[in-house]
Amino acid sequence: MLFAVTNKKIRTSEPSRFYEDEITATVFGPLAFMSSPEMWSVLHQAGLLKPNSFSDKTPTRHEIKFWPNLRGQQDRKRVQPDLLIEVSFGSKLVRIIVEIKWKSASSSTDDLSRDVQLAHQWVAAKSIQIADEELFQTYLTRSPTVCKKGLVDTNNCDVRFDRGEWLPRFNAITWSDLCQNLQRVRTSNLWMDSIVTFLISANVVPFRGFRVARSMNSVKGYEMYRPPLLWPTIPYCAAFKFGTTGR
Repeated sequence: MLFAVTNKKIRTSEPSRFYEDEITATVFGPLAFMSSPEMWSVLHQAGLLKPNSFSDKTPTRHEIKFWPNLRGQQDRKRVQPDLLIEVSFGSKLVRIIVEIKWKSASSSTDDLSRDVQLAHQWVAAKSIQIADEELFQTYLTRSPTVCKKGLVDTNNCDVRFDRGEWLPRFNAITWSDLCQNLQRVRTSNLWMDSIVTFLISANVVPFRGFRVARSMNSVKGYEMYRPPLLWPTIPYCAAFKFGTTGR
């Protein structure tokens, strides 16, 4: 569907009217077909993952799981994030929980109307964490205000988990941030160019709400991240290299 949108073959008036699950599959489905090194590089260039101890390493394999069912903890029977990205580095494993919001609100709140969805996802993923595994969480939304609410509510909600471990591994980003990050990449691939075209057609304009976003840094232990202009060059897989362009 990504190419249908970028070539104006979709009959709906605008991509912003797509359902959230359609957006998730359209944008992130191609990552499953990239080589693992390319996919790892793309996550960092897009700002979907903060720098970590594995950032400069070359992954050996990866798997993108859409809407996986995780066993909930406490009062939750089932937890279903939008994506669970698993990246292997030999015997080491990195898991990234990704919750995506296009127009919908949080699906669960506590007694004080605080968003607990992210907290339950983190706790569920921690319960299946194995030795030699690193866990991260990304929250992708349309609004910086929603990003901030997710961060603050998760940090203050009544779900029991280690905030000191979670905060440095949590990354809140807007769709416009993602679009802007990809536009800044000096050497892009076909996926990057297509996502930028898709988001522009969906009226995702360059983000200007820095006051709200920077205020998230007031949460102790959290730091907003923006990827550098240059990221280490990683060879693209055959499925995407013919779309590689230089900006």
